Amino acid sequence: MVNSLFPRDKNDYIGMITSLVLISFVTINDLAKMYAQYVNGESTALESLAKFFTGFYLLANVLVNMLRAVKTDTTIHAIDLPRILLPGWRYCSACELNAPPRSFHCFSCNKCVLKRNNHCMFLGKCAGHRNYRFYIMFIVYVWLGTLFSVYINRDFYYDVMFNFQFRKFFIAFIPLFAILFQMIGIVEFFFVFANSICFILLFMLLFYMIVNMRLILNGQTWHENAKNVRAYNLSWFDNLKEVLGNNWSQAALNPFARLSLPSDGTSFKKNALYADETSSNKPLYQQFNAHQSLYTGEATTSVTRRADNVKNI
Repeated sequence: MVNSLFPRDKNDYIGMITSLVLISFVTINDLAKMYAQYVNGESTALESLAKFFTGFYLLANVLVNMLRAVKTDTTIHAIDLPRILLPGWRYCSACELNAPPRSFHCFSCNKCVLKRNNHCMFLGKCAGHRNYRFYIMFIVYVWLGTLFSVYINRDFYYDVMFNFQFRKFFIAFIPLFAILFQMIGIVEFFFVFANSICFILLFMLLFYMIVNMRLILNGQTWHENAKNVRAYNLSWFDNLKEVLGNNWSQAALNPFARLSLPSDGTSFKKNALYADETSSNKPLYQQFNAHQSLYTGEATTSVTRRADNVKNI
């Protein structure tokens, strides 16, 4: 099981280990700060408990969503695929399988991914149809965790920004150089590094989260946005449910909520401008039956025409 959690690609492996180490650093830093605030009388026992359980809830969401994003198989190999090439589908020569619309081959995963959005090196896996909910909620709760950490350590940031000294600013935002020049010790470096990472991630993740939410509400993946594909743009609420599922309110708050997506990953609703009954709007079994009846109908018509010709002769 452990081997299946970690990616085989070296860059992905380093990215995942880095994310786990950073999460551990920030968690230890926040626990130490909350304990210090309680011991120094800056927080009451009730306030300290409230902070602890808030932090625990955020951390649980981060780790569980991360785990489910990694463990959920969102490739075309996880479903039964037809042997005939259906309308709107394509043949992947690398996978040697018929791939449904919106799926793309990832050369890092070496598999076609259903409704592929992007490859995340910090998870070591692609974000696609079946795990995109866990991926986006992982990002959201990491951002909320950094916001919570900045609040817990607000006196650190206040001292750096409003009691400005070049030495403090240098230590706060370039701690690696500060320890090399022996301006701080190992223990101090640990706490300064965790606070610096949180402050940087707070703005980086906010921007990335806004971009992803824009794509979700427009019913697009990164590739479709680049190609200006708007066929799958429904109402903003329906677009949201395509990612979070029909139980979207539970999915947003509870990382253990079951996955209840309206689509099977091979067919997706299209808006009125692009709706086509012969395309991939229908479920897979209906597409197959329609495709099979189409050829059956053509064969029947051909036989009838030949019989008529014989009668005329």
